Amino acid sequence: MGLGDEALAEQLFQRAMALEPGAGQAMLGLGLLMRRLDRGQEALALLEWCARDLPDSALAQAAYGDLLLAMGRPAAALTHVRRAQEMAPDDPDILLTLGNALRDVGEIDAALAALAHAVDMAPGRADIHSNLVYTRLFHPTVTLAQVRAEHIAWAQRHAQPVPPAPPAGDHGALRIGLVSGDFRNHPVGYFIIRALEALARRGVTLVAYANQRVEDDITRRVQAVCAWRPIQGLDAPTVARHVREDGIDILIDLAGHIAGNRLDVFALRPAPRQATWAGYMATTGLAQMDLIIADPHHIPPEAEEFYTERVARMPHSFLCYDPPAAAPAMTPPPAEGNGHVTFGCFNIAAKLNAEVIACWAQILNRVPGSRLLLKSRGLDEAPVQARILEQFRAGGIDAARLDFLGATPQAEHVACMQRVDIALDPFPFAGSTTTLESLWMGLPVVTLTGQTFSARHSTCFLSVLGLTSLMATTVEQYVDIAARLATNPEEVADLRQRLRPAMAASPLCDAEAFADDFIRLLRSA
Repeated sequence: MGLGDEALAEQLFQRAMALEPGAGQAMLGLGLLMRRLDRGQEALALLEWCARDLPDSALAQAAYGDLLLAMGRPAAALTHVRRAQEMAPDDPDILLTLGNALRDVGEIDAALAALAHAVDMAPGRADIHSNLVYTRLFHPTVTLAQVRAEHIAWAQRHAQPVPPAPPAGDHGALRIGLVSGDFRNHPVGYFIIRALEALARRGVTLVAYANQRVEDDITRRVQAVCAWRPIQGLDAPTVARHVREDGIDILIDLAGHIAGNRLDVFALRPAPRQATWAGYMATTGLAQMDLIIADPHHIPPEAEEFYTERVARMPHSFLCYDPPAAAPAMTPPPAEGNGHVTFGCFNIAAKLNAEVIACWAQILNRVPGSRLLLKSRGLDEAPVQARILEQFRAGGIDAARLDFLGATPQAEHVACMQRVDIALDPFPFAGSTTTLESLWMGLPVVTLTGQTFSARHSTCFLSVLGLTSLMATTVEQYVDIAARLATNPEEVADLRQRLRPAMAASPLCDAEAFADDFIRLLRSA
């Protein structure tokens, strides 16, 4: 449906509603259209009405639940999606939303079961299967071998056969294409924008194939240094033709199996070389993906066999971080004023599994009077809090020692970090943006180094900063590190003052050095 068709559809839905006020189906259709056009508040008002006045419509319940999920209210979404599934138990789209909502409230086993059911109902749906393999990364028992096998299974189902690569161009300057739905205020945007700006200063031709409607300040920075090619709604052969016409040398995926990905384009191999970078935390499984751009910390030599791509390593970190411009100035650790240590975690509930909570309960027991602040989307919902509190009580921790906060705009989010002395990293899915933000706000981050790519984000950042003393290899060591920090206020205060300038001067934020290393890496491909 083109933009003109969408405008006409809106007019027709409005006319139908005017002729018959309260016409449920017309209102539902308009609400779904507003959602598709990313007009969230209009969609919310319409779909909320439909969910209330069309209780027996599986579509109305599922549509409202899906919107609530996108707005960071997974527990509220579950109420409506479960109602929808009762009416349509095998509908793959309803099962997809159900699985994603269950993941976002931290019920990973139930999420995997719902997504596996959805795959069974729609075996040809690559997007549903992508959600399944992505959700597996959150499971506390996940292994590299398992991740590799499941991603290869995805590729064998959705991306065969492998076409030959087109010949490389004979022009001198590199022509890099980047494919993403997240050229915006999003982790991907924060990870790549400085590098893109520095690459453009070096004469690299950059083309952004944008699978998105939303535009913001990061989008405008990308548009300033990249040729901008909107691809949302275009089929894979059409996008592939544009890539070939643009003479791209290396086409880079920035999404993997995350929402908005265009792995269907990479499966057609429109560029001589293809790589995945910055947007996903595992192998893609695609034989057509030549490289995964990583670093020595995320993929050590012994882990290479678990990636279908050839590992291309940046010397320090696979990303170049763009810190939040609105981050407030450093303040003293709150323990200096309130007399107790506050631990904190700013990661999503999907990462807060029972093993993580049991570990954190040990820390709180070891540090009398200490508190824990948990802040992210969905953590202000009562059902999510109830699950977490129940698990903390099992570890002997009273609910009065925990504070919960939901999602807020980035400036307010990082400002909340001033309330914390020490950040605790979840496992096996470690923080990435949250760890970088915490370090920028002067918080020491305690991490447990795992084997998967997603388990090693904080390990990478801490290693680059020389903070290996904050990295554990066992839960017992993790507890010891956190407890030691809590009894060493001078060390915490010193890190609070040193971390931001150290980060700013480190390879984590040095766009010029990163761009030079990136060009050398890609030319070697």
